Amino acid sequence: MYTETEEMKQKRIKAFKYHAPKENQIERYAMIRYGANVMAADINKNCPESREKSLAMTKLEEVVMWANAAIARNEADPEPEVAPGPPDPPRSKVSQVG
Repeated sequence: MYTETEEMKQKRIKAFKYHAPKENQIERYAMIRYGANVMAADINKNCPESREKSLAMTKLEEVVMWANAAIARNEADPEPEVAPGPPDPPRSKVSQVG
């Protein structure tokens, strides 16, 4: 079994915790979605229905998701963390017979 380093633990917590929007993030999320919506409309108008078009749309959805995640996960968090993540799983113990 592998050991989770402190760096790995911090990355896990950052990746899976809830990041409540703050300051102007909601407006920036909307700008990113708007830009992707414009691009999606251009793809619909210029590309025939195909596997490739479907992949382009999927990748565009990924672009929005990762761009928004970059904002949510990497800006200073002024609020204290309520729960930094689940506790480490219990280690197996050798049972003692008394």
